[in-house]
Amino acid sequence: MDPISLTTGVLALIGTCVTVGTSIRAFIERTKSTKALLIQLLTRVEHTRVHLANLRSLTGRLVGPEARGVLIPFDQDSCEATLRKLQSLIEKIVDAGNAGKLKVAISWLQEKSVAQDLVEELAAHERSVMTAMSAVAALSSVVTKDAVEQMIEKTENLIVDENPFQKDDQRHDRRSLLPVYQAHAPNSDNQVWLGQVTRDELTREHRVARDELADAAYMGRWDLVFDVLDDGVQRFREQWINGARLKPSHQFRQLSLWTPLHQAAFLGASIEVVAQMLDRGAFRTLRTAWTNEHEGLTYRDQTASEIARDMGYQELYALLCPIIRHPLPGQVLARLQDHLHTLLRSLISDSSLSSVLRFPEVSVLTELDTPLLRFPIFCQGSLLWNFQILLDGRELVVRALRHSASGSDEEYFRISEMSKHAIEEPVITTQ
Repeated sequence: MDPISLTTGVLALIGTCVTVGTSIRAFIERTKSTKALLIQLLTRVEHTRVHLANLRSLTGRLVGPEARGVLIPFDQDSCEATLRKLQSLIEKIVDAGNAGKLKVAISWLQEKSVAQDLVEELAAHERSVMTAMSAVAALSSVVTKDAVEQMIEKTENLIVDENPFQKDDQRHDRRSLLPVYQAHAPNSDNQVWLGQVTRDELTREHRVARDELADAAYMGRWDLVFDVLDDGVQRFREQWINGARLKPSHQFRQLSLWTPLHQAAFLGASIEVVAQMLDRGAFRTLRTAWTNEHEGLTYRDQTASEIARDMGYQELYALLCPIIRHPLPGQVLARLQDHLHTLLRSLISDSSLSSVLRFPEVSVLTELDTPLLRFPIFCQGSLLWNFQILLDGRELVVRALRHSASGSDEEYFRISEMSKHAIEEPVITTQ
C-alpha cells in the first residue's frame, strides 16, 4: 500500500479496534467465567491498536521524494476481516449472556475454538504491522530502526490486567486492608484521600496529632510539621501531608481546607521545605475552601501555586504549578466527579458520616503517576469503608469494601462521563 492509502486505512482499523476492545472489556466485566481466553483476545486487540497507531504516526512522517512510488507491505483487508469476525463472536456471546448464564456457557463452548483461532490471527496481524513499521523506518530519513524497536517493545509490555486491586492487596496489610504508608511516598500507589475532615468520629489521639500538625503549619514551624507527619505514619499508619485542620461536624461548612502545602505557599517557605512536602505526596491540584479577606488573596478557592503567585513568591509558583500526567477535558472531569460523589453518597447513605465527608477530587488523580486513590472511612478507630478509585483513561473504576462485625463485602463499579454501573471485576490496560 502507498503511504497515504495506508494512513487512511489504518485510521479505520484503529477505530474498529477501539469498538471491539470496548465490547470485549464490557462483557468480561459483567461475567464471572470464560475470562482467560477473552483476556488474551483483549490483549491482542490492544496490542494491535497501539501498533497500528504507531504505524500511522510513522507513515505520516514519510514526506517528499521518499514517499513517492513507495509500497508498504500490509494487508489491511485481512486485518479488518479478523476484527469483524471477533466483533461478531463477541456479539453472539453477549446475546447468549442476555438469555442467562447457562446459555452463555453453552455458547462459549461452541465458540471457544473460534476464539483461539482469532488469538492466533491477531498475533499474525501484529507481526504484519511490525514488519510494515520496519519498512517505513528503512525508507524514512526521520525515523530510525532503533526508534521503531523501542515502540514495539513498549507496546509488547502493555498488559491487560484482570483485577489490579487484588494484586494491590498482596502488597499491603490484609488485616486492615489499608496500606502501610511510607513517610516518603511521592507519586506512589499509596496515595490516600483524607476525606474525614470533622473531629467527631476520630479518636482523641488522632485529633490531638492532627491539631498539632495544623497549628505547626499555620505558624510555619516546618521541622515540627515533618515530625508530626512522621509520627502519623508510625502511630496511625497514615500520611497526613494533604490533611486540613479538623472541625466539629456542625462547622463542616466552615472548613478552610488549607493543607500544609497551602500554608507553605502563603508563608513563603523555602524551596527545600516545599520540595520535601511534594516528595511526601502533597497534591498540587487541591484547592482551599475559603480565605480571610485580610489575607490579601484574589479568590477563596485557590491551589498552592495560585497562593504563591498572589503572594509574589515566583520561585515557589513555578515549583507548585500542577504537573498533569493524565490530562482530561474539564467537562469530563466534572461529570466523572459528579457521578463518583453520587455513587459514594448512595453507598454510605445509612451512615451519619455521609453529610460530613469531603469526597475525593478527581483532578488529584490526573497528577499521580499511578492514578489510584484510597479513601478510607473510620469510626472511632474502626474501619467502616475502604474505597479505591482508579482513573482508567476517561473513566473511573471504583472498588468499595464495606467492613462490619460479620465480615467484609466487596463491590466494583465503572464510571464513564455518561453513566455509572456495577461490574463483576474490572479489566484495566496498563503499560
